[in-house]
This record gives sequence, C-alpha cells and structure tokens, in this order.
Amino acid sequence: MSINKIRVNILGREYVIKSGENPEYAQKIACHVSNRIEEVARRFQGLNREQIIVLAAMNMADDYFQLEEMIEQDKEQRGDF
Repeated sequence: MSINKIRVNILGREYVIKSGENPEYAQKIACHVSNRIEEVARRFQGLNREQIIVLAAMNMADDYFQLEEMIEQDKEQRGDF
C-alpha cells in the first residue's frame, strides 16, 4: 500500500495529510469535516476556533454513535446477532 500526501483545506487552513486511502476519499472526508466545522461556526458565532472544532467533533461523534445504534437495532430486529 502506498502512502499518498494529500493537501486539504479545513476552516481556511491547508493541511497535508498522509494516507494510504484513495486521495479522492481523503478529500471527501476533509470536505465533510470542513463543512461540519463551518456549519458550527455559522450557528455559534461567539465561539473561538478551538471551541468550534471541539463542538463539530462532538457533533460528528454523536452522528457516528447514533448510526452505530441504528445498525445494532436493525440487526436485533432481523435476528442478526
């Protein structure tokens, strides 16, 4: 597996990400993260940069755990244990 260096822009800053993933996939993730951070920044204009990033991370973690719970409930309903 080759390691790619991918330049991404998140909240107006450029980062170089090293990843074994497809560059388009890494860009898709970076775009999602940037969009979520910008969404929080628009909604809560009084927060500083760190607070915005932490709140966006908490929101994304909440999404992840809700999806995980939905998958588990679906498995239980279908009898997949």
